[in-house]
Parts: sequence; structure tokens; C-alpha cells
Amino acid sequence: MFLATIPGELAMKTFVCLLAVVSLTFCAGIAQADVFSMGEGITSLEFVPVGNPGNAADTRYPEIYGEGGVGSVGYVYRIATYEVTVAQYVEFLNAVAKTDTYGLYHTNMNKSGTGYTPKIARSGDPGSYVYTMTQPARANRPIMFASLWDAARFANWLHNGQPTGDQGPGTTEDGAYLGIGNLSIFARQAGAKYYLPSENEWHKAAYFDPTLNDGAGDYWFYPTQSNDKPSNYVTDPDGGNNANYKDGTRMCIGEPYVLTEVGEFEDSASYYGTFDQAGNTFEMLDTIDPLDATKILARGGSAGNNEVFMQAIQRHRVLPDSAETYYSIGFRIAAPIPEPGTLALLAAGLIGLLAHAWRKRK
Repeated sequence: MFLATIPGELAMKTFVCLLAVVSLTFCAGIAQADVFSMGEGITSLEFVPVGNPGNAADTRYPEIYGEGGVGSVGYVYRIATYEVTVAQYVEFLNAVAKTDTYGLYHTNMNKSGTGYTPKIARSGDPGSYVYTMTQPARANRPIMFASLWDAARFANWLHNGQPTGDQGPGTTEDGAYLGIGNLSIFARQAGAKYYLPSENEWHKAAYFDPTLNDGAGDYWFYPTQSNDKPSNYVTDPDGGNNANYKDGTRMCIGEPYVLTEVGEFEDSASYYGTFDQAGNTFEMLDTIDPLDATKILARGGSAGNNEVFMQAIQRHRVLPDSAETYYSIGFRIAAPIPEPGTLALLAAGLIGLLAHAWRKRK
């Protein structure tokens, strides 16, 4: 134990310095992993860690999820704090859709007569398309009218470092996912840096709370850390247990925007710190429907649906190429813990080792 050979005051200084170096290295690694060119504030991708690996599954609804339940995840991961926004998707389009080989832009994205549309306009000719938000007030609201294939290409783009260029290998066609366009071979790849959450990852982040059941962990009924139906009022400050959904005949905000800005209900997060997993927009997952292999699962409810769709018992199913027909579907991104996560474990071990040496010396 090298501290045992160092005089007392110097040993303590050495101990503190080592802790500082480890902490700074860890924090720098996390910061570097989350640097995006998507602008400041809420339009940047932000993540929360989902810990408690090996948590018990939610087995309350075997008629829906089978006897094995849902929500058990054997590893630590991250999930986006917010749903992917209009501003983020516009940046994606301008980076890789100047020709738009695979149709990442859909005409419904600028549809008139409904508040659900993101109001993204496309101008120019193939090879020089430009995408703009015609209503900047929608920048921080969830993107809609995107299909599974669009979302998978967005994840590939993130995985590949947000490059600018034509849609193809190295931009949108490989990375996190291969088999885009064919659900029978579509799959998340080992080593994916950014991806759509699986149903287990999504369910855990939304409903699991390790402090329930005397610390053994359990699941809430709604993603707002509540078993009671949320209200749908926008107040300042947020009163907690709120969501953007249709309560009877009452819309949360209605036209012209219908969708609230992501994170609007600042005191209605899940245990892990995600916002809007209840309502606003259904969120596509990369899990294929076990009852219908032509569809994928989506979870969470939307601004136009009642509270039932936000409940832990509810599954929703959509076609993978549904962008033009489903107006209430969006997505959020998940990611593994970056390499500095391993460093954190090393730091914990080092702290324990140094502390043990210090106690022995004393």
C-alpha cells in the first residue's frame, strides 16, 4: 500500500488528488460522449442513466406480456430524457437528405389543418433540398410522421457521428441497425452507440422504481411515479403527476400545437428522470410485435388518446413504414453507458482501496 509510506498530510493530499483526477476523467468522458451539434438547451440530446441491473420483471399482466413479464434489464444503460424533437429531426434532414434517397421527409410533415404536424417545409431540387421549420414554436415539440425506418436511420446517423452526406453506408444505412426496410432481418447491431429502446428498456425506464416495496423495487401504473390517473393541466410550476393526453373530451392544450414541448411537466418525471413517457406521442421501439411479425411495438399514449394508453398494461402496434398514416407516433433514443462507465467502477474500487490503506495507516 503506497500510502502507508507517505507522511500523513501528504498522504491525504495524494488521496484527494487521485480522487479529483479520476472524477475529472470520468466526467470528461461522459461530456465528450454527449457532445452534439444540435444547438443549445433542450434541443440537444440529453440522457439519464438507468441503473439497477437485473431488476425483477413486471409480472402483473401475464395476459399481455406472458408469464415472464416485462421490464427486466440485466445491464445499465442510458435513455434520452426527452423524445426526439422537430429541431433535431430538421438538423438530421439537412445533414443527410439533400437528395433524400430513402424518403426521410414526408409530405405530412408540413400538412395543414392539424396541430400534430411538425410544420417542416422542403425547398429546392433533388441534390440541394433544404429543410426549415415554418413554425419555430414547434422546435422543441416531438417529431411526428416519422416511420420506424426513419427513426432507425436517425439512430444510425447518431452512431456514425452525425455526418453530412448522402444516405448510405457511414451515414444512415449501417451502424446501429442493418436490414432497414425489411422487418424480417432488421436488427440492432452489437456495439450500437445509439438506438431505439427495446420494450424491456422502455418499460423499465418508464415504470420501475427501485425504492418501492421496501427497497426491493416495483412498478408504478403510470410513468409519472404514480398509480393514480394523471391530470392534464399545464401549470407553472407543474403540480406533479401531469401528462399531455385526452381526459374525457378535454385536450391538454389542443390546437394549434396539440403537442406540448418536451419536458413541459417538470415535476412529472419517471423515477429515472425521463419526461413524457406518458402521453404527448407514442414512442416506437425496436421490438417486433410477438403476435404479429409485420409490426413493431410502440408505448406511452399520445395527446389524442385517453389515459388507458399510458398505463403499464398497454401495448400499441404499428407498421414499420407507417409515417404517412400515423400522426401520433414519435420516438426517443437509448444508448449504452459509455466507456467512462467502466472507469467509474474502477474509480469506486480505487476509492475503496485508498480508503482502506488510509485507515490501516492510521
